[in-house]
Amino acid sequence: AVQKQYSEGCHTEIISFHPPMKPLTGYRIAIDPGHIADDTVIGRLEEKFVSLNVPSGKDSVHVAFAEGQLTWQTAVLLAARLRDQGAEVIFTRSGPNMTAFGKTFEQWKKDDYIRTLDSLLKVDPKNQNLIDVKNGKYKGDRGIFRFVFRDADLRKRAEVINAFKPHLTIAIHYNVDETNSPWNKPSSKNFCMLFVPGAFQSGELSDSEKRFDFLRLLLLDDVEQSIKVSNLVGIQFAARLNVKLANATDATYLAASCRKTGRKGIYSRNLSMTRLVHGPIVFGETLYQDNGVEALALSQMNITDRISGQLTSKRVMQVADAYFQGVTEWFNSNK
Repeated sequence: AVQKQYSEGCHTEIISFHPPMKPLTGYRIAIDPGHIADDTVIGRLEEKFVSLNVPSGKDSVHVAFAEGQLTWQTAVLLAARLRDQGAEVIFTRSGPNMTAFGKTFEQWKKDDYIRTLDSLLKVDPKNQNLIDVKNGKYKGDRGIFRFVFRDADLRKRAEVINAFKPHLTIAIHYNVDETNSPWNKPSSKNFCMLFVPGAFQSGELSDSEKRFDFLRLLLLDDVEQSIKVSNLVGIQFAARLNVKLANATDATYLAASCRKTGRKGIYSRNLSMTRLVHGPIVFGETLYQDNGVEALALSQMNITDRISGQLTSKRVMQVADAYFQGVTEWFNSNK
């Protein structure tokens, strides 16, 4: 019977296997790793770095790092997790020490600085800061960075994001204790907070571009969706990092430049990225880098992440996981 079956042939049904679709398939997510520095030289130029001695037992440990290092590591970890779930992810800058223009600050200064400064002066010829930069009043690169490059870089980031038309933008930042400048000694403070669009002040409606952004935010649901997703991310910050979400009294800028949203730790603030980026945005400010405990934990880059292959710290990995869990909850709730 077996010989007969094989000699005559047997009918075999061919079954096609279709793997289950990953939950974030079809979604586009833009990640903006805040700032650019991958070393304390550029970190000092940005004024986004810490350098302090942290008590450790009977001795102390010197810790120094730039915020841009932390944001880049977090972005790489988060992107790997999102892509693993099917999302299409882009960054606003291509790597450590890279700007949104695809080049280092030094290369940008060589290629684009003069042209950018002249363009800004044509638009705003009475801007005293620009005039002072043009006349060489500022020594070194500080004036160029602060008054010419920084705004141009932020606008380029927003341009990259808006061209991608993402379903969500995630701007990654770490914070410091504002009263502890220049962040060369440990602080005891530590909070997390998130910003969403809104809180325009009267002087910020003086030009047509900002009035357009104001109207766009009034007409669309970007603010409401930003609050919704930020709330889910904020819950994860508090739970996974074991750090409180900030009250309005915990930093002067929260009371002076922000509006409460009705959600713990989430504030409307008219930052360049919250205003210029179209669509929902999560703008996270996790952890105070100059907090003694956090500074030590963030600097201990001794773990290689399994998904991304990025060498990082356990603390940065926890931050990335908090973003990921909150963001995926938001996408799932909108299905």
